[in-house]
Amino acid sequence: MEEENSRRWILGTLASAQQDGARELVMSQGADGGTAVRYNTDGVWYDLTPGALQWPRLVSELTGLAGVRDAALPKEGSLILPTAVFA
Repeated sequence: MEEENSRRWILGTLASAQQDGARELVMSQGADGGTAVRYNTDGVWYDLTPGALQWPRLVSELTGLAGVRDAALPKEGSLILPTAVFA
């Protein structure tokens, strides 16, 4: 259940940023071990509150969604998010 909730939060966050016209999205480990998320739309940065989503869980889910979970470090991948799926 936690895995499904994490995946749903990540995809929802990415879809929201995309719908808002975000050109840049940054996810990083927060000072408390949680997750910090911000995105940039037209030069303005917006901070999101990820709730209790812990950084290791976010990294695991994102690398799985991007298909690079087993890749060597540093990892780089792409996620394709068709807007029709989230409409």
